[in-house]
Amino acid sequence: MKQMSNWKKSVTGLTLLLSALTAFVPPSTAASTATSQEIQTPKITSFQNEGIYQLAQASDNCRQVAARNGLYVREDPTVYSRALGVIPYERNVTVVENPGRNTVGGNPGAKWMPISAPLQGYVYAGFLTSCQESPPPKNCREVSARGGLYVRQEPSINSDVVGVVPNGRNVTIENRGANGWVPISAPLQGYVSAAYLTYCP
Repeated sequence: MKQMSNWKKSVTGLTLLLSALTAFVPPSTAASTATSQEIQTPKITSFQNEGIYQLAQASDNCRQVAARNGLYVREDPTVYSRALGVIPYERNVTVVENPGRNTVGGNPGAKWMPISAPLQGYVYAGFLTSCQESPPPKNCREVSARGGLYVRQEPSINSDVVGVVPNGRNVTIENRGANGWVPISAPLQGYVSAAYLTYCP
C-alpha cells in the first residue's frame, strides 16, 4: 500500500513538472519554428481575391511577410490563440488602421499587428516589413561592370576620368545619349559607356 502511494506521488509530481516545463517554453509565431502539431492544423490559404485586395491597399497599411516559411494568422493577439492560416513569404497583408487595445498599429516595436486581408486576424509584427517600394525613376540605371565603370569628362575614351562608379551601383542619366555614351548627373557628373548600364531593378 505504501509503495502504491509513493508511485501515485511520483506520477503526480512528474505530471506537474512536465506541465510547468511546457508552460515556460517560449512560443514562436513564425511558421518555421512552430510545433509539428501546430503546422498540421492551419493551411496555407490560396487567396482567390488576392488581386482585388492588393489593388485596394494603401501604402500606409501595406506590409510584407518576412518570415521565410510563412507567417501564422491568429484569432487573437497571443501565440496561444487558434491559428487561422499561414500567409506565405513575401506576400502582402493589409494592416488595420485602428488596432485593438492589445496592439499598436504602425509602431515598429508592436508585438502584434491586426490585419484585414488576405485573412482577418493577428500576426506577429516582428515578421512584417514595409511593402516593396515604388518602381525606380525612368532615369535610373545600374552599373553592370565587374571592375566598376569609368566616368569621363567628355563622351570619349580619350577624355579624362572623373571617377569610377562601382558595379551594382545606380546612376542617374540625363538622357539616352549618343554614339554609345550616356551623360549622368549622379553620383558623379560626366559620361559613361552605355554598354555597361542596365535598367534599375
